[in-house]
Amino acid sequence: MLFQSFITRLSQTTARRLWRGAASLPDSARGLVATQEKFVKMKNMLPALEKQTPARFRFAYRNLSMAFGSDKFEVSLVENRVVESKQSSFKVRVYRTEAALKNTSNAALVYFHGGGGVIGDLDTHDVFCRYIANNTDIIVISVDYRLAPEYPLPTPLEDSIRGWNWVCENNVELGIDLSRCGVGGDSAGGFMAASVCQQALQPVLSDKPVVMPAYQWLIYPMLDARMETPSSKLFTQDLLLTRSTVLYFYDHLLPAHIDRSSTLASPILVKELAGLPPTYIATVGFDPLKDEGDLYVNNLKRQDVAVVSDHFHNVMHGFIGIMGVCPTSKSYADVMLKNLRALTQ
Repeated sequence: MLFQSFITRLSQTTARRLWRGAASLPDSARGLVATQEKFVKMKNMLPALEKQTPARFRFAYRNLSMAFGSDKFEVSLVENRVVESKQSSFKVRVYRTEAALKNTSNAALVYFHGGGGVIGDLDTHDVFCRYIANNTDIIVISVDYRLAPEYPLPTPLEDSIRGWNWVCENNVELGIDLSRCGVGGDSAGGFMAASVCQQALQPVLSDKPVVMPAYQWLIYPMLDARMETPSSKLFTQDLLLTRSTVLYFYDHLLPAHIDRSSTLASPILVKELAGLPPTYIATVGFDPLKDEGDLYVNNLKRQDVAVVSDHFHNVMHGFIGIMGVCPTSKSYADVMLKNLRALTQ
């Protein structure tokens, strides 16, 4: 109860009051480091998140997202819809600006939220999806795939494929041009997006993407369940995402019968990549997942897949969730949106 009481009191107003000095610093390395350090100190006041049950971890993550994200941007039309099939039922949230509503042939992004496949939902990434839509006029469809451990892999990926297929099947109603409709996501959402593309190329699941996405837009993607890269062993404490947190996610996400060295668990191990769509990948300096993002960039380039990448050396995994208190995070998000617009041209 003390844990829940502390988190509940941690409102966005309180967080900004605590950090008003750091948030108002110039957009400089010193200001950025100060902001991130203060955020980590605040996070470390909580019980270790990876020692919580998934339910309590979700509660903490949802409230931290509300506390440190940007203000909620108004979007002309935000709709919750339901994707139903014989196998599943889950929600998607569609964001359309006034410009998108006036157009019948829009670019679109099917977005998969981060959270290790264990935490995260439509609300934890609502502000970021609003930010994308408002700053690009791209239609954003956020997919609320089901989470482990209640629904371990491959269920979250199957839901992601079904969410993608739902968009494709309803593109006319939504005003979407499928030739400019792609997938994207952060962290585990990057895993979902990359895997949807790989399943369109070489399916191993019964649910298959009906068409290949036009592009993939990956933000510090989670791609290698083996956790053997140097960066996966380097970042063990004092960050939003550490090695122990990633291992916590995989322990819940992967059932015993799925080998961590399989391509289903580790998309980085897929050998045949030729035929994948144009790709953007962003990695960050303080992140156990940094090296696998870099490896995927190189793997795609070797097989002549068009790739653009950015490396933001002075931010940590999860920076898109602290744009409300970190000006540099917002500036990097704008760089990623510029590359997203380029993918939809």
